[in-house]
Amino acid sequence: MSKANLLFHLDSFSWEELSIDRSKELDDLAQALTCISDSEDQIFGHPFCYLQQLSWGAVYQIISFDDEKKNEVCPWLRHDHQKTLTKLFNRAISPQQSDTLDRLKQEFKNENNGWIGIQAIEQPEYVFSKVSWVIFHQSFVSKNYTTISKDTEYFKMFYIPQLRIAPNKINQLIDKKQVPDIIDRLDTPTHVDDYKTLHGEQIQIHFKDDKKSALYLNGTWKHHGFDLSNEVKRFLIDLGFIIP
Repeated sequence: MSKANLLFHLDSFSWEELSIDRSKELDDLAQALTCISDSEDQIFGHPFCYLQQLSWGAVYQIISFDDEKKNEVCPWLRHDHQKTLTKLFNRAISPQQSDTLDRLKQEFKNENNGWIGIQAIEQPEYVFSKVSWVIFHQSFVSKNYTTISKDTEYFKMFYIPQLRIAPNKINQLIDKKQVPDIIDRLDTPTHVDDYKTLHGEQIQIHFKDDKKSALYLNGTWKHHGFDLSNEVKRFLIDLGFIIP
């Protein structure tokens, strides 16, 4: 199974005005394609990518414009831009010939599905740059926490640790002894502004083991450490902790 299934967003390449400089958008897209080639993401071509016509001709023809044609209608277009476009236009279509994201989601149920194109319109699940590719995967793992047990390495690469239950509610559960006996308390850091915490502290949970171990939300030990029981692991996962 691929990490993600991305459908070529044909409309974002249907450029009636070829004189508009789209260099930055294509440079950003090239970075995204590099990330995708280094991962297990799958790009599917659009079933109609060689059929869509504009006033000046078929959309795909831009990938074969020679220097004379480029200088005439889109002097900003470089050879590397055409290579980027070729990588998308030459993709095989999906087995069920999906041409919309909804159909792609039906074809690959419960998987990470989205568009790939250039930044043209605001819409969810859309990859157009390296940053948007990272956000696309971060969004998926944050909504599908069970991915941690299916592909831990992939999960840890993109998951931004965050509590799934409010800290005060967690400590209430601890006070009422509705948690595994070895759990002592949850500590949250003091924020000095929106992005920094006092002394760089992180959310951490403390245990009653002989070493008084403490675990950060990101799955690293603050100090000491021990083998967690399955019961404790399940509890921590429910809270949003990464298991070491």
